[in-house]
Amino acid sequence: MKTYDFSKIINQINSAEKISLFTHIRPDGDAVGSVLALRLILLKLGKSVSLFIDDVPTPEFLILKGIESINASLPEKTDLAISVDCAEMDRMGNSQSIYKSAKTKINIDHHKTNPRYADYNLIDADASATAEIITALADALDPDILDKDIATNLYVALITDCGNFSYSNTTKNTFLCAARLMEKDIDLSYLNRMFFKNMKREKFEFLKRALNSIRFYADGKVALIIYTVKDVAECKATSFSSDGLIDYALNVEGVEVAISMKEHSENCFKISFRSKEYANVAQAASVFGGGGHAAAAGCMVKGPLEEVAERVVKAACDQLKF
Repeated sequence: MKTYDFSKIINQINSAEKISLFTHIRPDGDAVGSVLALRLILLKLGKSVSLFIDDVPTPEFLILKGIESINASLPEKTDLAISVDCAEMDRMGNSQSIYKSAKTKINIDHHKTNPRYADYNLIDADASATAEIITALADALDPDILDKDIATNLYVALITDCGNFSYSNTTKNTFLCAARLMEKDIDLSYLNRMFFKNMKREKFEFLKRALNSIRFYADGKVALIIYTVKDVAECKATSFSSDGLIDYALNVEGVEVAISMKEHSENCFKISFRSKEYANVAQAASVFGGGGHAAAAGCMVKGPLEEVAERVVKAACDQLKF
């Protein structure tokens, strides 16, 4: 499994008494699983740990150990602040003020666009998930520190960010990391069922409606899905029901770039881009001040629906190689 130079980070962890952990708003599986795993690791080292997430994780994460600790204890100051899987400090939401006030700040992430905003930054854009880095950190701190709960949290983080080993970001190290976690007798079938084969009826109804909105451009190379707050409400779904929706568009034969356009508020849309083989959608997102990976990126765009649709499709088409 890949190794890193954790020496400076380990020195900071060893010298700190109170440590606070942070991740981004609307946290995904990698963010939740990785930050919960790191909390358990630090607790086993005898540290006082607080966990800040300026949002509420979706219900499937309730099976993870330590989920109840999120925002349970919120000190105004901390010795050491560690951000996990947070590509930009602003994405921490309101909790970033506490992060900024920390005496020392660490930033652990795998997003290429991360601007390295902390005192100590460990960014590996080649990692499929931040979970790969946290797994290596656990072994560097103590080869015996991994247990079933920590491994379960990290495995969930890993599989949700690499699409259960199906996305292009999956590497040899992804499988080596998974093998390391499997040594702790985690329940693979249960975790796969909970995160990949457990669709709620409300999400299914929303999915049917959203897929009816799909539009194709550039001879079928670009697919766009549009959905509104009204769509979510009428299906009695939640704002998280769109998770994974973009993959249905990307999986259509001939589609190279898929775009999901979600109404966030009036005349404001959250845009997600995904590419299949060659298009760099991080470049498309950067047109609107966003970013991410070459194969997965996002941004916010303001304007009337049809105008925004035209602009994001053009940005995607600009990344195609005809």
